[in-house]
Amino acid sequence: MTKEQFVQMVENVLSQLGVDPEKSRIKDQKNAWLYQKGSALIRIELFEVEGKDYVLISSPVMDIPLMNREAFFAELLTINGTLINAALMIYHGTVLIKSDREIEGLDEKEFKRMLERTSQYADALDNYLIEKYAPEQLSKIGEQEDHAAV
Repeated sequence: MTKEQFVQMVENVLSQLGVDPEKSRIKDQKNAWLYQKGSALIRIELFEVEGKDYVLISSPVMDIPLMNREAFFAELLTINGTLINAALMIYHGTVLIKSDREIEGLDEKEFKRMLERTSQYADALDNYLIEKYAPEQLSKIGEQEDHAAV
């Protein structure tokens, strides 16, 4: 699959999901999109590593809490073991859920499943983890929804 074919596929799938591909495009990045799914902010991007093209679907879940960190990290590991084709990770103090894959051989059906699964996980996990470990972050969910329009 070429980059151009991938971009067309992303735009087709976003349209099927009721998301305007042009409005969701991140303006300062060539092949990246951002949209809201429930309480989750979903980012799609195409990137290259060693001459191969990959898709990354990611969503911030929450900031690492200040209290109960050991229990929090243990729960993240436990949750990670239950996720299908997705993983939790930490980036600059924020927990993200992500799914990534080389675009070679990727078809629209598989991409749509990756996107839907990652979105569903993000939408469920942000509420659950924030309520359990950092209720003071609940206001961030509303802020994400306000900033989803790019």
